[in-house]
Amino acid sequence: MTDTPVEESLFQIIHCYHQYAAREGDLETLSLEELKALLMDNVPRFVETLGRKEPYSIMELFRVADKNKDNVLCFEEFLYRLGKLLKDYHPQHQQLCARHSAQQTLSRGAQTASPQGPAVEQVRPGYGQLKGQLCRVCLW
Repeated sequence: MTDTPVEESLFQIIHCYHQYAAREGDLETLSLEELKALLMDNVPRFVETLGRKEPYSIMELFRVADKNKDNVLCFEEFLYRLGKLLKDYHPQHQQLCARHSAQQTLSRGAQTASPQGPAVEQVRPGYGQLKGQLCRVCLW
């Protein structure tokens, strides 16, 4: 039986965590430098879209996630931080993605759907850098 896309994503997160944790010797924790490298190497657009690309911002993400204040992130603390990043990104995704923009417009009654589905080309102005394109999430 093959893995579902979500299962594959979960395995990739676990693998990525351990790959970066091993850089400074401890396979079970991430240092601040390891977290910076992990985020910038693996999710640069995600971090940049949230305005968290600057080193002081990543340091603040690390500080908040380090619940026990031992200056490293265990896997649980890393998952907490990852969950918060996803939560922060969700509204950005809704604004940037043409499908969500069109669905928002449809749900407000400002646009009608064609037999082929919502008219994703007709995205309201100011909806971000994708300018009417579908994001990777919606293409999945």
